[in-house]
Amino acid sequence: MKKVSCFLSIVLVSIMISTQFIWAGTISTSGAGAVTVEPDIATITFSVTYEHSDSARAAEEVNGIIAEVIDILREFDIEDTDIRTSRINISRLTRWDNVMQRNVLIEFRATNSVTITVRELDILGYLLGAVIETGALVSGNINFESSLASELYYQALEIAMRDARARAGAIARGGDLIITGIQSVNETSAWNAPVARAAAPQMDAAMMFMAEESPVHYVPIMAGEITVTARVSVIFNIVVNEE
Repeated sequence: MKKVSCFLSIVLVSIMISTQFIWAGTISTSGAGAVTVEPDIATITFSVTYEHSDSARAAEEVNGIIAEVIDILREFDIEDTDIRTSRINISRLTRWDNVMQRNVLIEFRATNSVTITVRELDILGYLLGAVIETGALVSGNINFESSLASELYYQALEIAMRDARARAGAIARGGDLIITGIQSVNETSAWNAPVARAAAPQMDAAMMFMAEESPVHYVPIMAGEITVTARVSVIFNIVVNEE
């Protein structure tokens, strides 16, 4: 008889505890995380364009300058695997002839471009100066990146999840609700453009000597900062506290 009473008491207590909370649905929140770091990689495209009445001559001119650019890149210890041809083009330049009533050829325009990856940003200013002296131009933006991109993104994701949980917790406390778990998580992410807030690179004694003794122009570069962002949407299960 005592065993039966004990069993009934346990069941009764369990029912009482379970009825203190009533399932109330879900809370949907979003969270954002960001990690900012100074970049350590730069991607640059150098381009050479030359116009001539002879297409072969135009191509010869741009190819010669690009070959000189590649030699300079190797002098700066840029690996061949970090140098790739990104564009080769020869186009016809024409004008409308009112007498002949058609477009006539003026000359040919040849373009040759190489895109490089620089993994030592301390040399970037000197490298740009040396390449520009050949007649090559920087095409488009200089893109700064981090070699720790994956690790930084994972950190941003963790921050985003904590942010979503904090938002849901604030809502739950305000409504006398209790979060019991996560129903679903949806991940979105984005890379922000570099933010120019970093201090100018400091030149050590060796770099100052190079700047004074080298005939190569030094191009000041501000790498700024890279912000890696992550966003998540989370649905939390909740119950109502009936106490």
